[in-house]
Amino acid sequence: MHYQDLLFDLDETLFDFKACEQRALHVIFERYNIEFTKELMECYSRINHHMWHEYEFGNVTREEVLDKRFRLTFQELGIKGIADSFEEEYQDELANGAMMKEGALEVVKHLSENHRLYVVSNGVATTQYARLHASGLYPFFEAYFISEEVGYQKPQIEFMEYVNAHIPGFDQSAALLIGDSEASDIQGAVNLGIHSCIIGGKSALATYEISRLDELFDIVD
Repeated sequence: MHYQDLLFDLDETLFDFKACEQRALHVIFERYNIEFTKELMECYSRINHHMWHEYEFGNVTREEVLDKRFRLTFQELGIKGIADSFEEEYQDELANGAMMKEGALEVVKHLSENHRLYVVSNGVATTQYARLHASGLYPFFEAYFISEEVGYQKPQIEFMEYVNAHIPGFDQSAALLIGDSEASDIQGAVNLGIHSCIIGGKSALATYEISRLDELFDIVD
């Protein structure tokens, strides 16, 4: 089947977010002389994952996620004396990390020759734009739909309808959303009534399942 419009999630789809996150955390914790232990990483990951999950379902705002995730981590572990600018400093370091999934740039460049490509992301706008530019991915996309700017987030129908309304000549029957999260990406596609492809995971809701980005070539044409 030929898909005209390809909607790409960013983190853990095109960007190796785990690698970017690890690098940024190492830098910022070292700056504050905080030992980067397994316990610290597991605590932060648990709280961060829970906060973003709540955000996806509209239970908390993006600002609450960014304000509380490190505060709650440090509170649970008894770490004190951390500056209020910690989150901002972390975002700055994260923006400097644009490590991509294998073949991401080549796949995106090739697909852009015969398809219209769009970004659909729940990430922080300034961070995502910085990484898109640094990675070389930015020029290959027609538009960028980032929850912070849209006012809603995946998988909310309001976010998906905004995407629908702001892509000229958008045909739901010829659109495919590619992402790594069943909860936000695949469910978002279901909410809009378009096909979806999950990468690096399993989903009974997804139209396709792939483990590598270059497998998209066999799907989209």
